Amino acid sequence: MRDRVERGPGAAASPEETLRERLWAEARQDGGNPGELLLLLARVVRERIWEGLRDRAGQPLTFRALVAEPHPVGIGLPERDVLALVALHHRHEAGDPALRDELEQMRREVRRLLLEPLAPHGGARRAGVRRDADRGMGDRAGGGTGRDYLLRRLRRDRPDLAEAVLEGRASAHAAAVEAGIRRRQVAMPRDAGRAADALARAFGEEDRLRIARALLEPLGYDATRRGAG
Repeated sequence: MRDRVERGPGAAASPEETLRERLWAEARQDGGNPGELLLLLARVVRERIWEGLRDRAGQPLTFRALVAEPHPVGIGLPERDVLALVALHHRHEAGDPALRDELEQMRREVRRLLLEPLAPHGGARRAGVRRDADRGMGDRAGGGTGRDYLLRRLRRDRPDLAEAVLEGRASAHAAAVEAGIRRRQVAMPRDAGRAADALARAFGEEDRLRIARALLEPLGYDATRRGAG
């Protein structure tokens, strides 16, 4: 079923579109009832409505796209807000085992869909298999450098740092640097004095000496001897 993001006048909304609109409207309520939003999200996950929706380019949505893409394609919620939402509890949950089981199943599925790591090295991708969490926003966001890709890579290699990013305690770039996925970069001014200050702040003594050697030795200077003397 194709998503009617740009429906003609009088065209009827599909059941998936209707449910998406209800989810979007409920998520925008200030001081709304989180219990109602939890129940609605549980239905969205149970029925997997994103599989019946498409983006403006006609591509199928993923759950991540349904959550994060701006309306009307998605509902425009940051992933960390969705994870914070599913951590809440319905007021009747404790006394209703069936409701508790339904919401716990929803929580597990939402976390899996948002936090599922990349396939192991040389695994599913080599066989040409692309999972729901590996499609869509991450690829459009820059392949191996986009935030979505970095999150899934962190989830595979450093789950603790992935959680920090989603909770807003670290940026995806900073976490990727700490995990060794990206190299730390130094913004280098085009002024010699400011560039030297930037290098001094960014590197320890041993690394600064290596930089000095690399700069001075082609000019015939012995950086080690001059520094020692």
